[in-house]
Amino acid sequence: KKIAEGFNHDRSTYRGQLCCSFHAERAAVSNMMSVLFGGKEPPAYYEIHRKTRKLTVVIVRDNGFHSHFQNSKPCIYCQELLVSMKFKKIIYTGDLGSVEIKRTHELDSKHYSRAQMCTMNTISEKKKLPCKKKKKLRE
Repeated sequence: KKIAEGFNHDRSTYRGQLCCSFHAERAAVSNMMSVLFGGKEPPAYYEIHRKTRKLTVVIVRDNGFHSHFQNSKPCIYCQELLVSMKFKKIIYTGDLGSVEIKRTHELDSKHYSRAQMCTMNTISEKKKLPCKKKKKLRE
């Protein structure tokens, strides 16, 4: 039985923070919390985990240009979220449409999305730039 679904969004905010992308996993978890707890403030973590430990997350990626699903392995940040939520299983599509079934403790993603890589590169480039000193005006 499907409880919630989510889709990738290019740019969004999440809990007041600007995100470079809002992945389907995060959107589905947010929607699931609304469904399970009626939009109220979520209860303590043990109450959330009591429900999520029975749930399986299914992630598929289809861009409509191929005859098979593409790799939908969670990125490193979505993996972190899924592990912290303590879902029973995570099912995702691999390269060439294979299907992977893992327990949350078995996830081993090192993947960053294109938007995350771009953001990290931009931040590291800005850190390398020397600070401009303000010129003092003299009379």
